[in-house]
Amino acid sequence: NERDAEGKKLIVEALRESKLTARRIRAVTRLSPERCQKLLDQLEADEVVGFEEVKCRGGIAHVYQLREVVDE
Repeated sequence: NERDAEGKKLIVEALRESKLTARRIRAVTRLSPERCQKLLDQLEADEVVGFEEVKCRGGIAHVYQLREVVDE
């Protein structure tokens, strides 16, 4: 739907700048945690984004990045 497409575009634009955790993506895009995770899951399934697990403050965080520059 149109809202999802707009949210995905915001995420992709944020990730063009640098690798980001979901928390940082939410800060930049102002998406809710649930919506942001749903869109990240969809982008990952579409092989637009990938993530690596990194240790962060004693836990594991997913750091997202674009798999390659997305043609628009």
